[in-house]
Amino acid sequence: MHSFKNIPCECVLGDLMFENVGNVLKASVLAICIGIVLVIISIILKLIPALIIGSEFVDIITLISAAYEFLMLFIFLLLYFWTGMRAVKRFGLDVVGAGGASAVAFVVTGIVNLILSALLGVLMLSHVLPPTGLVSPEAVVVASIFGDAAKGAVGLGLSNLCGIVFLAVGALINFAIGGFGGLFAHR
Repeated sequence: MHSFKNIPCECVLGDLMFENVGNVLKASVLAICIGIVLVIISIILKLIPALIIGSEFVDIITLISAAYEFLMLFIFLLLYFWTGMRAVKRFGLDVVGAGGASAVAFVVTGIVNLILSALLGVLMLSHVLPPTGLVSPEAVVVASIFGDAAKGAVGLGLSNLCGIVFLAVGALINFAIGGFGGLFAHR
């Protein structure tokens, strides 16, 4: 049986060790704030057509919302890459810490997005808000797997479970993106 007693912990786990968790969290705060603002803007753009039913601007706002959602993919990719770079340059973390900062920022932003989407789904199910074209990637996956069986509260619950899986996979992907940002900052 091999022991790691003589190997410094930093060599095994990088900057995600306990003494540097604070720096990882500090490095991710700005990306979390920017991500939450972007998510709130996205939800507002999706919600506006439901609130102005019958207006001539609904089609324009829907088009703007779709374009914004497409651009969000690239914006978040750059945001998490930049978070990794910032973690290395400003907080002195290594590549693992940079990846951790990006992953933490993604998970917190994703949880906020899931909570807001679930809240909107509940408001639509209870008929407080009229149903809109508010479709998340999680809802698309659930609808494609379960079809008509995933409607109403069951569909909302399955969408949130799927969203949790997306968070886990996305955290791994954004860990790599942040790590690449950290590598880019080290060069």
